[in-house]
Amino acid sequence: MSDVKIDITPTSVSEDDPTRKELLWYKRQEKLLLKWCNELIIKKNHHKRKGKFNMKLYYIFGIPNIIIPLVIGSTELLTNMDSLTLSILLISNSVFAGVTTFMNFSKKTQLHFEYEAKYSELSVSIEKELCIPKAHRVAADVFLERIQSAYNNLNSNAPE
Repeated sequence: MSDVKIDITPTSVSEDDPTRKELLWYKRQEKLLLKWCNELIIKKNHHKRKGKFNMKLYYIFGIPNIIIPLVIGSTELLTNMDSLTLSILLISNSVFAGVTTFMNFSKKTQLHFEYEAKYSELSVSIEKELCIPKAHRVAADVFLERIQSAYNNLNSNAPE
Protein backbone atom coordinates (compact mmCIF):
# COMPACT_ATOMS: atom_id res chain seq x y z
CA MET A 1 0.00 0.00 0.00
CA SER A 2 1.20 3.45 -0.79
CA ASP A 3 0.83 6.30 1.61
CA VAL A 4 -1.93 8.65 0.56
CA LYS A 5 -1.71 12.21 1.72
CA ILE A 6 -5.01 13.63 2.79
CA ASP A 7 -5.44 17.33 3.26
CA ILE A 8 -7.18 17.80 6.60
CA THR A 9 -6.89 21.56 6.89
CA PRO A 10 -10.01 22.90 8.60
CA THR A 11 -10.83 25.55 6.03
CA SER A 12 -14.06 25.84 4.19
CA VAL A 13 -14.35 27.29 0.72
CA SER A 14 -17.11 29.67 -0.22
CA GLU A 15 -19.44 28.57 -3.01
CA ASP A 16 -19.54 32.09 -4.50
CA ASP A 17 -15.82 32.77 -4.41
CA PRO A 18 -13.50 29.72 -4.38
CA THR A 19 -10.57 31.87 -3.25
CA ARG A 20 -12.41 33.10 -0.17
CA LYS A 21 -11.94 31.08 2.99
CA GLU A 22 -14.91 31.16 5.33
CA LEU A 23 -14.40 31.81 9.01
CA LEU A 24 -14.45 28.63 11.04
CA TRP A 25 -15.91 28.24 14.49
CA TYR A 26 -13.54 28.95 17.34
CA LYS A 27 -14.10 29.65 21.05
CA ARG A 28 -13.90 33.39 20.40
CA GLN A 29 -17.00 33.37 18.18
CA GLU A 30 -18.87 31.05 20.52
CA LYS A 31 -18.06 33.28 23.53
CA LEU A 32 -19.32 36.34 21.67
CA LEU A 33 -22.53 34.56 20.70
CA LEU A 34 -23.06 33.34 24.27
CA LYS A 35 -22.53 36.92 25.50
CA TRP A 36 -25.12 38.17 23.01
CA CYS A 37 -27.45 35.34 24.01
CA ASN A 38 -27.21 36.38 27.67
CA GLU A 39 -27.88 40.01 26.73
CA LEU A 40 -30.89 38.91 24.68
CA ILE A 41 -32.28 36.97 27.64
CA ILE A 42 -31.81 39.99 29.93
CA LYS A 43 -33.60 42.23 27.43
CA LYS A 44 -36.35 39.64 26.99
CA ASN A 45 -36.93 39.58 30.75
CA HIS A 46 -36.91 43.38 30.87
CA HIS A 47 -39.62 43.58 28.19
CA LYS A 48 -41.63 40.92 29.99
CA ARG A 49 -41.53 42.97 33.23
CA LYS A 50 -42.40 46.19 31.40
CA GLY A 51 -45.26 44.45 29.59
CA LYS A 52 -46.69 43.17 32.86
CA PHE A 53 -46.26 46.59 34.49
CA ASN A 54 -48.11 48.32 31.62
CA MET A 55 -50.84 45.70 31.79
CA LYS A 56 -51.32 46.44 35.49
CA LEU A 57 -51.52 50.16 34.76
CA TYR A 58 -54.04 49.44 32.00
CA TYR A 59 -56.24 47.61 34.49
CA ILE A 60 -55.72 50.21 37.26
CA PHE A 61 -56.87 53.05 35.02
CA GLY A 62 -59.22 51.12 32.74
CA ILE A 63 -61.46 49.31 35.22
CA PRO A 64 -62.50 52.47 37.14
CA ASN A 65 -63.12 54.09 33.77
CA ILE A 66 -65.74 51.40 33.13
CA ILE A 67 -67.16 51.12 36.65
CA ILE A 68 -67.64 54.82 37.49
CA PRO A 69 -70.25 55.47 34.75
CA LEU A 70 -72.06 52.27 35.77
CA VAL A 71 -72.16 53.42 39.40
CA ILE A 72 -73.34 56.89 38.41
CA GLY A 73 -76.04 55.51 36.12
CA SER A 74 -77.37 52.92 38.55
CA THR A 75 -77.36 55.12 41.67
CA GLU A 76 -78.84 58.11 39.84
CA LEU A 77 -81.95 56.04 39.16
CA LEU A 78 -82.29 54.83 42.76
CA THR A 79 -81.29 57.89 44.74
CA ASN A 80 -80.82 61.52 44.04
CA MET A 81 -77.02 61.85 44.14
CA ASP A 82 -75.42 64.95 45.61
CA SER A 83 -74.14 67.23 42.83
CA LEU A 84 -70.67 67.48 44.45
CA THR A 85 -70.35 63.69 44.57
CA LEU A 86 -71.55 63.43 40.99
CA SER A 87 -69.04 66.08 39.88
CA ILE A 88 -66.16 64.33 41.67
CA LEU A 89 -67.07 60.99 40.07
CA LEU A 90 -67.35 62.51 36.60
CA ILE A 91 -64.04 64.39 36.97
CA SER A 92 -62.25 61.28 38.22
CA ASN A 93 -63.71 59.28 35.34
CA SER A 94 -62.43 61.91 32.91
CA VAL A 95 -58.98 61.76 34.51
CA PHE A 96 -58.89 57.96 34.24
CA ALA A 97 -60.05 58.12 30.61
CA GLY A 98 -57.49 60.81 29.78
CA VAL A 99 -54.58 58.93 31.35
CA THR A 100 -55.60 55.69 29.63
CA THR A 101 -55.95 57.40 26.27
CA PHE A 102 -52.83 59.54 26.52
CA MET A 103 -50.50 56.86 27.91
CA ASN A 104 -51.93 54.09 25.70
CA PHE A 105 -51.02 51.30 28.11
CA SER A 106 -52.58 48.60 25.92
CA LYS A 107 -50.30 49.39 22.97
CA LYS A 108 -47.24 49.58 25.21
CA THR A 109 -48.15 46.22 26.74
CA GLN A 110 -48.53 44.63 23.32
CA LEU A 111 -45.22 46.08 22.05
CA HIS A 112 -43.25 44.91 25.08
CA PHE A 113 -44.66 41.40 24.83
CA GLU A 114 -43.94 41.38 21.09
CA TYR A 115 -40.31 42.34 21.64
CA GLU A 116 -40.02 39.83 24.47
CA ALA A 117 -40.91 37.16 21.91
CA LYS A 118 -38.50 38.57 19.31
CA TYR A 119 -35.56 38.65 21.73
CA SER A 120 -36.42 35.14 22.87
CA GLU A 121 -36.59 33.89 19.28
CA LEU A 122 -33.14 35.30 18.49
CA SER A 123 -31.59 33.80 21.61
CA VAL A 124 -33.09 30.41 20.76
CA SER A 125 -31.65 30.58 17.24
CA ILE A 126 -28.19 31.22 18.73
CA GLU A 127 -28.56 28.32 21.16
CA LYS A 128 -29.76 26.10 18.32
CA GLU A 129 -26.78 26.92 16.12
CA LEU A 130 -24.32 26.38 18.97
CA CYS A 131 -25.71 22.92 19.75
CA ILE A 132 -25.06 21.76 16.17
CA PRO A 133 -21.64 20.13 15.67
CA LYS A 134 -19.12 22.65 14.33
CA ALA A 135 -18.67 20.79 11.06
CA HIS A 136 -22.37 21.15 10.23
CA ARG A 137 -22.89 24.76 11.27
CA VAL A 138 -23.29 27.75 9.00
CA ALA A 139 -20.00 29.57 8.47
CA ALA A 140 -19.17 31.57 11.58
CA ASP A 141 -18.80 34.91 9.80
CA VAL A 142 -22.13 34.49 8.02
CA PHE A 143 -23.93 33.53 11.21
CA LEU A 144 -22.33 36.33 13.23
CA GLU A 145 -23.33 38.88 10.60
CA ARG A 146 -26.91 37.57 10.53
CA ILE A 147 -27.25 37.65 14.33
CA GLN A 148 -25.61 41.07 14.62
CA SER A 149 -27.95 42.51 12.03
CA ALA A 150 -31.04 41.06 13.72
CA TYR A 151 -29.81 42.15 17.17
CA ASN A 152 -29.13 45.72 16.02
CA ASN A 153 -32.52 45.85 14.34
CA LEU A 154 -34.28 44.72 17.52
CA ASN A 155 -32.36 47.20 19.67
CA SER A 156 -33.09 50.13 17.38
CA ASN A 157 -36.84 49.41 17.11
CA ALA A 158 -37.61 48.14 20.60
CA PRO A 159 -39.78 50.30 22.86
CA GLU A 160 -37.99 52.03 25.71
